[in-house]
Amino acid sequence: RMGTNNPGESIDVWHWKAHRTSPSGYAEDKHWVDLTQADEIIYEGETVLKTRLADSGSGFDSGNVKDGLPKYMHKNDPGANVDFLFEADAVAFDPNASWKNGDTVPGYVLKAGKGSRADVVTKATYSGGTWVVEFQRSLVTNNPDDIQFK
Repeated sequence: RMGTNNPGESIDVWHWKAHRTSPSGYAEDKHWVDLTQADEIIYEGETVLKTRLADSGSGFDSGNVKDGLPKYMHKNDPGANVDFLFEADAVAFDPNASWKNGDTVPGYVLKAGKGSRADVVTKATYSGGTWVVEFQRSLVTNNPDDIQFK
């Protein structure tokens, strides 16, 4: 529900996610648009204006659930119990494999982002209950969905 009321105005947003973009070393590059450019969506049964839009390109993850079960598992499952399931390690989920109580499968498949969505490189550390995240992006990207810095 965040955005701007000023037609033609855009706000660059760098959306870092500890469990979905950080393992790949990125933040997802997005932008907020003015209300006249917002997408109308249904959220929790209510029609709302979606003003945070993804930059061009592709994102860093996809959901890993279909019909209440994972779509993919790690190639070393059952029992791999990985924290992150990277696309290169994902194979079709086998519900009949030798699963044991406590085995886990991540809820997202992580992949490389592409295009303007992958402009922002990050380095993150977690220690003593505190995250430290460094963001890096070129001052000028020449992407129309990015703010250009001088």
